[in-house]
Amino acid sequence: MFSSLVIPTLDLLQALWEKSPSGLILYQVVRNAFQEPIDFQYVLVNQTAATLLGARPEAIVGQSCQLVFPQGEVLRAHYRQVARTGQPCQVDYELAAEGRWFEVLITYPQPDSLLCFFSDITARHRVQTDLLEENRRLKEAQTIGQMGSFEWNLGDTGVNWSDEMYRIHGLSPQAMSITIDMTSQFFHPDDRLALEDLQQQCFRCPGSYGLIHRSQRMDGGIVWVNHQFESLADPAGRVVRVHGTVQDITAYRQTQQQLQESERRFRDIAETVDEIFWIRDLQ
Repeated sequence: MFSSLVIPTLDLLQALWEKSPSGLILYQVVRNAFQEPIDFQYVLVNQTAATLLGARPEAIVGQSCQLVFPQGEVLRAHYRQVARTGQPCQVDYELAAEGRWFEVLITYPQPDSLLCFFSDITARHRVQTDLLEENRRLKEAQTIGQMGSFEWNLGDTGVNWSDEMYRIHGLSPQAMSITIDMTSQFFHPDDRLALEDLQQQCFRCPGSYGLIHRSQRMDGGIVWVNHQFESLADPAGRVVRVHGTVQDITAYRQTQQQLQESERRFRDIAETVDEIFWIRDLQ
């Protein structure tokens, strides 16, 4: 789209750019004897872009990009690529000195000219960074708590599993795509009927469901899990989404069984002791 852009007169560009909230720069491509782009000379710079460069527009025009902006080699590498191919590109660039991020659209409107648009995306980048950090913390919490999460949407054959869901079922995170039909292979044979009945009920009737059951790991092991999930419906009452969590409670279950076994043994011993004393009393 931008490769066919025709540049109007410089006076018209200047008038348009003065009203733009984005940074706008028109460069003249400087090439060596082998026609390789080696530098970029400022032809037009609007006030927003000049402020970022720390100078007045008139002080920048005619200057070399390497001299005015020596720290911008990463950006100039993209400039050179566009100058070689004539194909526009878009990159996110951090202006470290300002602590700001910019979306830079680099176009090649006519031979040996680059027209660049700089849009401040600092706020958006911070939101994205916060979301990535939140996602990292969620994964960390799921790993520590041995709790995985899943999501399925009507019409999808695949089920979205978190990394911990894979680990619970004996798989490396994201090692394979999980389909709705594949989930039943992780059901323990003795719990399969109860799980399938609950699954069908969940698909028919929106609501919250839960079951403690055994799961068959891909490596052949067996784990006890606390399976909690919810089905959501559209305005017509049709289930369109199911999401939930699966927590590995094998260690808790084993501890519980050990306590129950200890209590049973204690009762047996206590009953034996009582019986001995009762016999002695009779004698």
